[in-house]
Amino acid sequence: MKSSRCYVNSPLRTLRGEANSTVKTNFQSNGYGYRHAVIGELCDKAPNIEKWEQARFGLPHYHFPKEDEFNGLKFMGEDFNQRHVIEVCPFRAWSLILNHTPDYDMVNACNLGLMSLLVYKDETMVDPDEIEDMREFINTPDTTTSFFYQQCFDLSKVPVMTDGYDYPAIVTDVPFKERYRPAIYLDLQQAEDAPKFEHDTQMFYVENDTQIIAVWRGTASVRDALTDATYRPIPCPKSILSAENAKVHKGFLEAYQCVEKYFVQKIEK
Repeated sequence: MKSSRCYVNSPLRTLRGEANSTVKTNFQSNGYGYRHAVIGELCDKAPNIEKWEQARFGLPHYHFPKEDEFNGLKFMGEDFNQRHVIEVCPFRAWSLILNHTPDYDMVNACNLGLMSLLVYKDETMVDPDEIEDMREFINTPDTTTSFFYQQCFDLSKVPVMTDGYDYPAIVTDVPFKERYRPAIYLDLQQAEDAPKFEHDTQMFYVENDTQIIAVWRGTASVRDALTDATYRPIPCPKSILSAENAKVHKGFLEAYQCVEKYFVQKIEK
């Protein structure tokens, strides 16, 4: 019997997984055996991922489909008489494409619009710094947590926001170390020192090495509806926007300012 190994370094492409392979058909037509593998299928033990808390988050599911099993790939007896190609999915993650430009940008509009739908999801908003085991929340579909810590790690398909229709995110792949960190929720009702009825603000923010995405809920309560109904444009503070004669929605400005006022420790952390 004869066996040998062939390694292929294929270029990055939009989607991964065996169904999206661009080399599978070619190798099979030339008599090669083909396997697609993720990193976890090639490990003999759980790896030490930089700045990743496995005890709380488990392992990223797409790359490690069996968190407690590291048995490698199995080949049967009939497989040993042919060459095999193992196409390995790179250890990467999705990141939203956001362009820093003063002009209107359609990609920004699509992705930020998607975030505005995500912030209104009816879900249990938890603080990842205070939960010992986040896996239950990560595995709950159609939530903010699962979007960033499940879908953004699944390279076989782009992340999708479902709200009546499916809205795919516009993304690019980045090294896993540049992944999004857990989304942080801020709810003024949970702030200990916030005067009652002063504000009614909920938001989340999420970040990676190059982005900080902050998303506020707009009209989420009767108080918010009253704020919208009594819309008052006021001068925008120079510390926020230096443009001359800039105006800002009074309710939006208060929501923005109260985050810095009542969540200093969260922001600094």
